[in-house]
Formats: sequence, C-alpha cells, structure tokens
Amino acid sequence: MIVYKKAFLHRKARIAPRSSKASRCPKKTFVVSLLLALMFFAGTIDAGHSEAPLHTGKHPSARDFFVPLTPKEEADIRYIITSLSSKSLFSLLSYRRSLNETGDRVAHVHPLVFLGFIFSDDELKKAVKEIDGITWRRFVKGMGESLEKSAKRDNMEKKYVAEFAKEVGIKETLILPSIQNRKWFEFINVTRDNLP
Repeated sequence: MIVYKKAFLHRKARIAPRSSKASRCPKKTFVVSLLLALMFFAGTIDAGHSEAPLHTGKHPSARDFFVPLTPKEEADIRYIITSLSSKSLFSLLSYRRSLNETGDRVAHVHPLVFLGFIFSDDELKKAVKEIDGITWRRFVKGMGESLEKSAKRDNMEKKYVAEFAKEVGIKETLILPSIQNRKWFEFINVTRDNLP
C-alpha cells in the first residue's frame, strides 16, 4: 500500500508541472481552441451543396439551371450570405445547425443559379464582398465542390455560363476559361472582383 501511494504521488508530481506550464501558455491554448473550433465548424458553410436530392435533368441527379428560385429559396440564400458576412467565425459556431439546415433546403439549386442570385442582388453583392478569410475559403470550397459535381454531370453548358454572365453583369470571356478548366476558386473570385 505504501509503495502504491509513493508511486501515485511521484506520478502526480510529474504531471503537475505540465498542467501549470500549459496555463502559462495562453497562446498555445488559444491556438488549440481555434483549431478545435475550426474542425467543428468545417462543414458549416458549404452552402448545403453536398449530398442532398437534386432536380432531374441530363443526369438522374442533375440540377436544372432553368428552374427559377422560389421566394423561400431566395430567403434561404440571403440568410446564408448575410450570416457569413455579418458574423465572426466564432459566433457562426452557434449558427452551425441553422446554417446547415438552410443549406440543405437549397442544395437542389444549380450552383450557377445560387451564385447568380448572390452576384446580381445589390444587398448580397455588398455582403459577399465582406466575407473573407477562413469563412470565404470554406464557402468557396463548398461551392467549388458543387460546381464540380455539376460539371461531371455535363450540367455546366456554355449557354448556362453565358446566361450567368449576363445576369451578374460581367463579360463571359472573363469567367469562361476558369469554368472550362474547372478552376472554381478562380471563377468565383474573378466574378466577385469584377461585379459592377
């Protein structure tokens, strides 16, 4: 019993300096907390374009470019963009569930229609230009995955790109090369940077 007690006390003495050292390193604690928050937050802002049911079209699960947005879908997209533009990364954590549910409701929307609405609406154009950093990169990554799925399903025709460019008010020649080469990050950034 005495040997066990000594071993326990010796072990406790070895552990104590580590915990006191960690408390003297607030930067390290903050970085770890930030990384955990980002891992938790990672799937929040993909705009719901992952595995939800899609409209029928060329491919059995292709999203139809010519299906207009409903008022509810417009409101959902507006909620996503205004939330991403007006809230800090940490405050977005508390909206994670709501944003995911909202994204799921618009997952069937063709990505060019989704982006076309954002980039043609005056309020949303201002809001989307305010999204930056990790939030912007995660949003663009999610949209890029959605655009890639549409491209793989032959659902990114040149006439869609022409219609999109006309709707958002930019030259088709600015975005066509990045779409043809499937450089989605470049396409979204070029579009955002050249909005009227």
